[in-house]
Amino acid sequence: MIDIHKRKIKITKGQLYSNNLRNRLTKPELFLKDRLDKEGLYYKEQPYFYDNDNLFIVDFRLSNNYNKIIIEVDGKNHKYQKEYDDKRTNWLQNIRQAIVIRFSNEEVLNNIEYVISKIKEYNPKTMQDILNDKIRTKENNKNYWKKQSNEVN
Repeated sequence: MIDIHKRKIKITKGQLYSNNLRNRLTKPELFLKDRLDKEGLYYKEQPYFYDNDNLFIVDFRLSNNYNKIIIEVDGKNHKYQKEYDDKRTNWLQNIRQAIVIRFSNEEVLNNIEYVISKIKEYNPKTMQDILNDKIRTKENNKNYWKKQSNEVN
């Protein structure tokens, strides 16, 4: 429990670890983050998931109305934790119904166009598309209720 401005705020273990990782992104993760911003893709960096007692933190999560896409940028240490990565990927795909895309550090740094095109195959919506959808939904809701009130009168 942390006391900030006389308010007690409960911070979970996931939030602490996630915030710590967000402040220490690797060079390939920063490079990919910059490109995702430039492409206008909506993402969350270092989000966390709980599975019973396990905490999973992924590099990026992109969401649209249809897909949850998890992007992992694998460094050198991932060679030694293949079993753990497979367990996480399996859990994310089967329990969270997410699409997991893995890229190596080298792919991100040396072939970013390929990485972005692969991501866009699964997540074609940009932030502007999402905002336009929300505006359209709001307008449709207004028109619906206007129509309903006219039918009552």
